[in-house]
Amino acid sequence: ALTSNTIDFGLGSGPSMGFMAKGVPAIGVAAFADAPLNMAVLVAPNIGIDKLDDLRGKKIGVTTAGSLTYWLIKELSRQEHWTGANAVQPVPLGAMRTRLAAMKKGEIQGTVQTTVSGYELEKKGVAKVFLVFGDMVKNFHTHIMFATKKIVKEHPDVVRRYLRGWFRTVALQKKDKAMTVRVWSKVMHAGPDVVARVYDKDMAMMSDDGRFNPKAIETIRRSLVELKILPKEPDPKVMYTTEFVPVKF
Repeated sequence: ALTSNTIDFGLGSGPSMGFMAKGVPAIGVAAFADAPLNMAVLVAPNIGIDKLDDLRGKKIGVTTAGSLTYWLIKELSRQEHWTGANAVQPVPLGAMRTRLAAMKKGEIQGTVQTTVSGYELEKKGVAKVFLVFGDMVKNFHTHIMFATKKIVKEHPDVVRRYLRGWFRTVALQKKDKAMTVRVWSKVMHAGPDVVARVYDKDMAMMSDDGRFNPKAIETIRRSLVELKILPKEPDPKVMYTTEFVPVKF
């Protein structure tokens, strides 16, 4: 859609910036979420996974090869120096229901999921939230705002207005927890108790002004090679622009 100019803006993961280097005519204009405090490893209950070392060599379901969920599992093994048969194995299985079915059958021992989904499943006794990635991956941009090069060039004022509206919304959410929990519960189809539980961490990862962290960019550049999206680390200039950040309103 970005390539065909059907849309003007898109939201994606940090590693999605790699596709800008592959020719998608868009560019990152703001980083709106930093360390992945909303992503977690869920494990099946009562299978003896109680401490981090118990994940060694286990199979964990992810969405697709080359995705953010895939990279997070690879990064876990890298940080723990697990290699070969000791490395955690990411298993691409697509939709959440497929991964949960595989976990129930014992084909995998866990899955990567949002913390909201994780705590909802924990309430039902289906899984338990074992590890939150934001506690491990510090310098990272989980989510990026993209804009087509066409709108950046022809209507930079629209980009600025869009970003001001976005970050005003974030500021409102950070100021009014009760309202935010009420709205999130409806949109996410999750109980207010679960939403209230994740609110602090989710808000902590949300940027106030969209600025890019150079250390996070370096982590993402490395991830693009690890995910085999690119054969070598790209020039940051093709991934994002600082023309519109920090956002002021």
